[in-house]
Amino acid sequence: LPAIAAAGDGGHRGRAGPGRPLCRRSASGAPPPASLRRGKLKRRSSRAAHARPQLEARIPGTQTIHVKTIGCSHNQSDSEYMSGQLSAFGYAIIEEPEGADLWLINT
Repeated sequence: LPAIAAAGDGGHRGRAGPGRPLCRRSASGAPPPASLRRGKLKRRSSRAAHARPQLEARIPGTQTIHVKTIGCSHNQSDSEYMSGQLSAFGYAIIEEPEGADLWLINT
């Protein structure tokens, strides 16, 4: 017989609904380590707090992309849509192909 969902979980056993925090237990059911519990994190030094990680071209969303479209108006529309999607994920769309980390060629 199927398991009956607990009252108040909206029938989504094990999933957090909109506005609800994610489960704080691991798959084994053990609570997270003390260092990860709320209010238990160690404070970083002021130097470490202001340091920003060096971005690399291998990290998704940090690359620059040149979009080249060849073909009909539908291809142009598709390229504009894809450029918008890539921008939403943090990629920078640039006009100059020489300065791009990646090229997207739509034919």
